[in-house]
Amino acid sequence: MRKEKKINIDNFKAFQARRRWKLSLQVITLCNKLSRSTRLQSQSQDFTDASVGHSSSGLGMEAPL
Repeated sequence: MRKEKKINIDNFKAFQARRRWKLSLQVITLCNKLSRSTRLQSQSQDFTDASVGHSSSGLGMEAPL
């Protein structure tokens, strides 16, 4: 068993660099998911607004004489 534990600085720096990359990729992935979900949500809302507008416009029309 070692009496003194030494941290290899090169390994530590490489570990920190990998950790920073991993965290930055997680942030990018989260931003992409959020933007995708808001975009899909707005598209579905536009679709429901358009379908509601289309169905309600047909109800108020009078029959031609």
